[in-house]
Amino acid sequence: MQRFVLLALVSVMLGCGGAADQLSVVPVTGTVTKAGKGLKDVRVTLAPADPATKAPLMVGLSDAEGKFEIQTSAGQKGAVPGRYKVVLTDGGAPTMDYSNMGKKGPQANTQVIPKEYQSATSTPITVTVEEKTGATITAEVK
Repeated sequence: MQRFVLLALVSVMLGCGGAADQLSVVPVTGTVTKAGKGLKDVRVTLAPADPATKAPLMVGLSDAEGKFEIQTSAGQKGAVPGRYKVVLTDGGAPTMDYSNMGKKGPQANTQVIPKEYQSATSTPITVTVEEKTGATITAEVK
């Protein structure tokens, strides 16, 4: 009897997850720019505007032109419809700042993205992902 119960539990657990559990997502794309130029290697994260909203991790990484496409942590391209705060963080290696070299040589410039954009509580960028049309995000970093 114990074997049957154990086998039944394992069968139920294995049956969970799969195509039936795929979330309903819609396309979300966009561009990250600073002074009109695309920013490369910026991690774009969608954080639910309402903390009660249940959504998976949804992230994108900008290319050399600053363009990105959001996908879920499960690898689905798109985002779950809803209202989100757009968090931007540096997703690449630090750049070097040669403008203020002095005797110390070039300094690492790790602040490509200002702090205000790096947190869901302070970012000024929000987006509503529509159920039928998705969203396009234009993020101009100041």
